[in-house]
Amino acid sequence: MLLKLTMSGSDNRRNSSENDKKKMMHRDSERQRRQQMALLNASLRSQLPSESIKGKRSVSDHINEAVNHINNMKNKIEQLTVKKDKLESSSNISTSSPKSESSSEKQCLANSIVIRPFWGGIEIVISSGGLRGKDLPLSCVLEVLVLEEGLNVVRCASTRANGTLIHTVQAEVDDINRIDLSELQQKLSMCCPD
Repeated sequence: MLLKLTMSGSDNRRNSSENDKKKMMHRDSERQRRQQMALLNASLRSQLPSESIKGKRSVSDHINEAVNHINNMKNKIEQLTVKKDKLESSSNISTSSPKSESSSEKQCLANSIVIRPFWGGIEIVISSGGLRGKDLPLSCVLEVLVLEEGLNVVRCASTRANGTLIHTVQAEVDDINRIDLSELQQKLSMCCPD
């Protein structure tokens, strides 16, 4: 009988040790999950306009702001697409007139460069291509930002929507006041293909 008690005691210790290991593994995986969620939330926050994330807000508030921002951007894209279609149709009518733009002017009109400050730096959104122009070479844009301006490019993404190539470039800036955004926009517009 004594032998049975000692054996059941060692079984209990083994089971307890296995349970402790399972609990530790569960805690570790939960900690990793929380860290991953915090990183993803920080990444999401960095993509939102600064006025959307002012003050101390919960994760659900940030997600709600992201949904609102995405819906607003979709609406703006739809409005701009309609406006672009109207401009293109009126442009097709005006090209039959004797005074027409040179091909390089048409290409530059098809390229749109927007530079705006964002948390920790600047963001450049370049829409290029489409029906009337050629794609703005991203290599030229990066050359201006890195070699001429000495900026540290931290993110660069490209996508094609409705025949338009959209580049989004984010660069770190120590002091936003040292950058002349209008001058930078002029330099970038010089990348317009001939």
